[in-house]
Amino acid sequence: MKKRLKRLVYVVLTLMIFLLCDGNVFSQETTTTAPPASNAVSTPTLVLESGTVIPIKLSSMLVASGSQPGTKFAGVVSMDVIASDGSVLPQNCKVQGVIVSAKKGGRLAGSAEIVLKLTFIQYEKKYHPVTTFALALSTEKAGKETIRKAGAGAAIGAAFNGGTGAGRGAAVMGGLQLLSHNGDMKVPAGYVLNFKLDKELKF
Repeated sequence: MKKRLKRLVYVVLTLMIFLLCDGNVFSQETTTTAPPASNAVSTPTLVLESGTVIPIKLSSMLVASGSQPGTKFAGVVSMDVIASDGSVLPQNCKVQGVIVSAKKGGRLAGSAEIVLKLTFIQYEKKYHPVTTFALALSTEKAGKETIRKAGAGAAIGAAFNGGTGAGRGAAVMGGLQLLSHNGDMKVPAGYVLNFKLDKELKF
């Protein structure tokens, strides 16, 4: 009787040890086979270097006398912008910008001027923040009916950094009248302006 009891105890203990060991193995297997956490970083599809010029075609008219600092304006990229690796910011991508300052011209006030910056560019259906150098469009002194000519081609306002640069030039576009008789300046829809990135832009 005692022998049978000892055998039964031995069998029970053996089964318990086996079950405990098997459970530990299973636990280790499930732990080691779990997929590792992903640390992958998404790679930008387009990188434009600092200094890249973005040509923008205005969607609506800008008027110096009717523009207030902070007023937004819209436009589209007027032609493909090609990055150094060959990737492209396509023509007709939408953009948004803001008027930094504006003033009407006059014999005492001097030339009319509008200062602009880009703030967003749409790429692959998403708007991305962008920073550019300020772009100053200015006329010749009031009293002249037209600004100086630069032949055919798109208008280019002089880019300057924070208003301290040396590049404040007249906004020009092949004989187009921007200066009205009362010293105001009107920049029509379809006018092309070149903005320059002051920081690298990643999409």
